[in-house]
Amino acid sequence: MRKLTTILVICLTVPLANAQELALVKHTDSLSVTEATKSHLPKGYRNHIVPFELIGGLIFVAAASEGEKAKYILDSGAPSLIVNSVLLEKDKDKRINAIGLSGKTHIENIPDLDFEWAGESIKPKAYKMDISHLEVVKKRAIGGLIGYDLLKEKEILINYKTKELSIYEDRDFSEEKKPKFVIPFKMEAHFAVIEAKIGRKKYRFALDTGAEANLLDIKYLSKIKRDNVGELHEVFIQGTDKKQNEAQYCTIKETRIKGENFDNMDYVFTSIDRLNKMYNMKIDGLLGFPFLSNKEISIDYKRNKIYVWE
Repeated sequence: MRKLTTILVICLTVPLANAQELALVKHTDSLSVTEATKSHLPKGYRNHIVPFELIGGLIFVAAASEGEKAKYILDSGAPSLIVNSVLLEKDKDKRINAIGLSGKTHIENIPDLDFEWAGESIKPKAYKMDISHLEVVKKRAIGGLIGYDLLKEKEILINYKTKELSIYEDRDFSEEKKPKFVIPFKMEAHFAVIEAKIGRKKYRFALDTGAEANLLDIKYLSKIKRDNVGELHEVFIQGTDKKQNEAQYCTIKETRIKGENFDNMDYVFTSIDRLNKMYNMKIDGLLGFPFLSNKEISIDYKRNKIYVWE
């Protein structure tokens, strides 16, 4: 039986802020908001400890929109906050056309939304979209997703062992254990982009905390050396237009980044042409859960660096 992976890419067809936008949407359900502050941290920055639930490689955190508590996906591949809604049909004039990996969809702007998460009460740029079909597929209520616009001034440390996020406003490593190595990245649209090497070829990957699988463009499948690739399997990709598209995935034995090995990561092979065209980018794929959970990793959006510990 083929497994199902949820990879819902949405490219907005109108300019918003500095670029057109993309989001990867996953599943959520309700949970109360909890957070704590470490007392031993140096003065001048905060560290919010946010517990999360890990489901199928997706990070679910507690948040509240207009006081309504739910779980939201931590999704750096989303441009901003997206809230689940089944009300789009009531106000078609506010619809924004969008294109996903598998077809068209619609989202709607939400002005002046009150949102709470990680100890903050804010009014972010926010949108709502009907993702009720995912609630049926995943058999759970959906809150939405927390995207890049809410992360861009922070460092996010993901600890999959303790299932906690550490969210730093600023950090001084002189008083803490230093990372083993650092991966610099460049921002393209709202994506952190890094280089990785598979075999002898270098690839450009966008980082995405909301992707259940790493993605690599289908055109590279025949070019990767077979001695570095495990057995191919069939997979269904759930799309935003309610279709499930067929794809292939396999385990790639070795991916090298900054001279370090990230071993035995799963990659789904599919076309990312729409994504590149919408943002005028030239990336080769996405790095998601298999990369982020391979080692202890934090993403520092203020300094454009990824810190890696063992």
